[in-house]
Amino acid sequence: MGECEEDQELRERLKIGPQANVDYPINVLYCGNCKMPIEYCEFWPGYEKCKQWLEKFYPEEFSKLTLRENAAMEAERSAESSREKSESPDKKDKRRQRRGGKGQKKEDSFKEKRISVMIAPRSRRKVETVISGLEDFGIDLKVAVKVFGTKYACGSSITDENEISIQGNVKADVIEFIAHKWPELKDVIDDNGDYRNTFNI
Repeated sequence: MGECEEDQELRERLKIGPQANVDYPINVLYCGNCKMPIEYCEFWPGYEKCKQWLEKFYPEEFSKLTLRENAAMEAERSAESSREKSESPDKKDKRRQRRGGKGQKKEDSFKEKRISVMIAPRSRRKVETVISGLEDFGIDLKVAVKVFGTKYACGSSITDENEISIQGNVKADVIEFIAHKWPELKDVIDDNGDYRNTFNI
């Protein structure tokens, strides 16, 4: 049973050991910015800095890189234009928004601002009280963190944008305290119970 040419070619490519058309030792060029081989720089978040480093220290490699990028962009553009040509006019009209058409609604502007108080699990049997929405009413979160930390004699910190966490389950008391400390917020406080229902108290 004879081997076909494709099988022989595949066997040649997968052969272990030095290859005839490769110069050894192989010199790998590492980027001075991300410390990876320059072929992988494009996957690094700071790719622009990698390109600047390459342009400064290895201009020949940088010119090869820009040629490859330009060729890829040109191929993408030609594929996009051929796709547009092949589409029917009805599909084009549906895809593009016509002038004066309805735009996307901004949900935040229509959403009523509320203060949410809930319990979130920490580790094992520990919990924390999470308060979100105070900043929407002009309350400085840094000041509020100090007030809560002093009031409950525990750790209190800003965990996320417009969110404060207080160590322990002080949910019932903190709702009353916010209403007492900032009376104008009395009607906008929501008790949201257990955070994502992941922990039973």
